[in-house]
Amino acid sequence: MAHRWTTAKSAEEQRSDAFHRYSLSDQSPERSFDLLAEGLAKLYRTSFALVTFMDATHQHVKAASGLEVRSIPLASSVCQYLLTSEGAMIIGDITQDERVTNQTVVTGLHRLRFYAGAPIQSADGFRIGSVCVLDTLPREPETVDLSYLLHFVHLAEALLEHRQGGSLGALTFQSYQRQLTEKAKPGMHRPSGESAGHESADSRQPQRE
Repeated sequence: MAHRWTTAKSAEEQRSDAFHRYSLSDQSPERSFDLLAEGLAKLYRTSFALVTFMDATHQHVKAASGLEVRSIPLASSVCQYLLTSEGAMIIGDITQDERVTNQTVVTGLHRLRFYAGAPIQSADGFRIGSVCVLDTLPREPETVDLSYLLHFVHLAEALLEHRQGGSLGALTFQSYQRQLTEKAKPGMHRPSGESAGHESADSRQPQRE
């Protein structure tokens, strides 16, 4: 009798599966994500802010403030490094970071200098997107409060799950809190730890004012 051999999927294949479960290659604007990008740009006083989702080859821009872009080759994206970073990432001056100095974000029309981003995760813990802010002037990383960026990540994740559930109703504060509680349950994988230029995506929590 012939044997049928199967192999376990790689981590990237599983991440790709998670991406496609949410139908994230659809770049049609959604007002809820637009509001996140607009809020980020205003809060951080940056020229640009993005909410994006990443498959194996491209970064799909779901919402953008200050930019007219819908898709970026993943190899040309600064956000690609969030897929393997320890958490949120700040680059105070992109021109001084050897990973991205030759990319079009530096050499192109906008000549970006500052970047801060954090990964969006699927319900089962795979990194499938990002929220980020960018500017044409460099900044000192120590002066950037990441807690607000991480709060917007949680909002984006809650919106994804709300959208995935097929609900047409508004995302209420109660349902948002429920999403955060679900993600905090034991057994859910969230990256931890810190290193130079990075901060764990859960190491800082937004404070109420």
